[in-house]
Amino acid sequence: MATLHPTEQSILLSVAILCALPWSLTLLLLDFGEGFADRAAVLVCIGLCTNAALLWWSTIQLRVRFRARHADLHDAGA
Repeated sequence: MATLHPTEQSILLSVAILCALPWSLTLLLLDFGEGFADRAAVLVCIGLCTNAALLWWSTIQLRVRFRARHADLHDAGA
């Protein structure tokens, strides 16, 4: 039943994991050598900013959807 009606928290956790995965994998593509830490730091910063933006957007979309669903259920019960 949880997969049919996932909670907001479980959806956001899934989004966070899926957003972080590509950035983690790109660190494996960096070659070790001069400037590795600088390039890795830039990738991590880009990843964190992108993840924050995607999570913020996903949260807004989910809240709108859940509020609309709740309003429909509330109106149908009245």
